[in-house]
Amino acid sequence: MMTAMRFRRLAICLLLACLSIPATVVRADDDEIPDVDARTQGYDRSVPTHMEDTGTLGAWFIFVPLAAVAMGVLLKDAKRSDED
Repeated sequence: MMTAMRFRRLAICLLLACLSIPATVVRADDDEIPDVDARTQGYDRSVPTHMEDTGTLGAWFIFVPLAAVAMGVLLKDAKRSDED
């Protein structure tokens, strides 16, 4: 009895999974590329933004010191003691 109920439940779950796949594939519309930047939605388009001119120099100024600190911690001697 329990085996039949488990088999029926598994069959229903698989059937529902198979039926839901085509609906999701049809809804997917990845070919269309939006031309609107989400960061500027709701703002006046005549006001110039400087988001196109941004660079990555600021990120490098943060990344390099953090990497140096991380490497310094990795190379720290684990066997040192304060009792000399």
